[in-house]
Amino acid sequence: MADEVLEERLESWKEIAAYLDRDVRTVQRWEKGEGLPVHRHLHDKQGSVFAHRSEVDAWRAGRILAPDAEGPAAIPEAVTTAEPAPVEVIRPEPRGVVPRVLWSLTAALVLAGGIALVWRLGFRPSRPGPALAVLPFVDLGGEHGQEFFSDGFTEELITQLGRQQGEGGRVVALRSALGYRNTEKRPRQVAHELGVDYLLQGSVRRSGDRVRVAVHLLRGADETHIWDSSFDRDVRDVLVLQREVADAIASGISLKLEPGRVRPRPVKPEAYEAYLRGRFLWNKRTPQDLYLALERFQEAARLDPTFAPTHVGIADCYALLGSAEMGAMRPGEAMPLAKREVMTALELDPASAEAHASLGHIRLIYEWDWDGAEASFNRALDLNPGYATAHQWYALYLSAVGRSEDALAELRKAEELDPLSPAVKSAVAEAHYFNRRYEEAIAASQKALELDPGFILGYLNLGRALVMQGRHEEAITALTEGWERSGRAPGMTLFLGLAYAAKGNRGKAQEMLDLLNHPPFFNGKPVYVPALYLAGLQGGLGDREGEFRSLQRALEERCEYLIYMDREPMADPIRRDSRFKGLLKTVRR
Repeated sequence: MADEVLEERLESWKEIAAYLDRDVRTVQRWEKGEGLPVHRHLHDKQGSVFAHRSEVDAWRAGRILAPDAEGPAAIPEAVTTAEPAPVEVIRPEPRGVVPRVLWSLTAALVLAGGIALVWRLGFRPSRPGPALAVLPFVDLGGEHGQEFFSDGFTEELITQLGRQQGEGGRVVALRSALGYRNTEKRPRQVAHELGVDYLLQGSVRRSGDRVRVAVHLLRGADETHIWDSSFDRDVRDVLVLQREVADAIASGISLKLEPGRVRPRPVKPEAYEAYLRGRFLWNKRTPQDLYLALERFQEAARLDPTFAPTHVGIADCYALLGSAEMGAMRPGEAMPLAKREVMTALELDPASAEAHASLGHIRLIYEWDWDGAEASFNRALDLNPGYATAHQWYALYLSAVGRSEDALAELRKAEELDPLSPAVKSAVAEAHYFNRRYEEAIAASQKALELDPGFILGYLNLGRALVMQGRHEEAITALTEGWERSGRAPGMTLFLGLAYAAKGNRGKAQEMLDLLNHPPFFNGKPVYVPALYLAGLQGGLGDREGEFRSLQRALEERCEYLIYMDREPMADPIRRDSRFKGLLKTVRR
């Protein structure tokens, strides 16, 4: 694999012409008459041409006017005119005044020289960086019905590339790419739907102690082949293999390589396999799968305790199991365990963007360390601007502190990186809900459910936005669907009960409250029901004293949803109560 092939090269007159948006004859004329930098390979009797995009860009930027029949090219917007200047009679200028024509010529020369000087100094016109989607690798040697190794390899490769993306560039997250597993769509259609310039296809085969990866990079718009290669390594060096593939791709599409990159160390094969199994299960995001993922991550940590991503995986399992969304573990039990693991990960790898993002999440939802959370999120995004989850979690922080527009801006970045993620769409809906833009919240929730009709948070956000609009029957319909699909989970029970209470059906609302007071069992013990859920339904039924008793319990539990209570529209009836203000002060200090 020659480095020269992997530079961002244009390999023919046709590619050079397409890059400059001209025909072949025009660019050939530009080479002869205007110094367009074209290189030649000489063979026995024939030759082939190629050009480096960086050189073409430099030539184009220094070229003010293009004297060809197709009109001006590369003319700076500031010096173009909407119509030709009127003809004017030239009269003698007063002595000591530079003639107007000379001023025009001087200005043009200064402008041209200025652009050339700026280019030589290293400043470039800003333009969006390349966008890439890594489609799910085909597993040619995995277990039947299991794609854990190929999906894990794909996800880790995306992580590597996300760290290397330049300003404006992006690499689509795994969750969106998974929608194109075994697709029959043409590459140009996939690229269009994901909004990317390039697609990477590949396969991975593990045989004994060897891993072989084959990759194929193409340009989406015209399905032009850019580069392909294969890599073969010992499975202990799989992290090195991922780095090599990422570097090759980055060179091929001009992603910015991070400085001071350290060569990955070997990892025990059985530990890496357990880690990939854990990541595969974690991505399913159900309590059952999270507990199974936790077991796989813990197995990987026992086999190789110095592999930092394993500890991030353990931390993320505990944090999600202890969240109000899952309600599988009490926060006081789950979050300290998560914090311990994420700090271990950072000791092993201080440059782990995923660990910094997880630390920020814990600081936000459990420790209520507002400054520390923002610092961690910013550090994560500095290290890996392509990490969609970090953008999403940072948006939670921004939404909680009332910076609604900033939160939506972060979520737009997350959407660009993960355009087919129902979780990101649902986060957009929640941001609109907190900002009391209920129509926008409804629209975003519907998009989430179009992507995944089984996505529970889509029903939750849709239902509560409908409640706030007074559309109670529609809300009850949506929330009932989500309630049943979730296995009657406590969170959905709360919001369905609130919809009944808002409609005036106290009997059904009380029935939901009774269910929360007598939760089902999971793994042999009662499902954890956050006290905040009880407070919500008690308030909906008018039991103000019971509501505040439960809110005090929620404060003691450090329930994560308390960080949003200052923004929660359903808390309006108690917003002026001094007890509520005191609760918020405790959370915010």
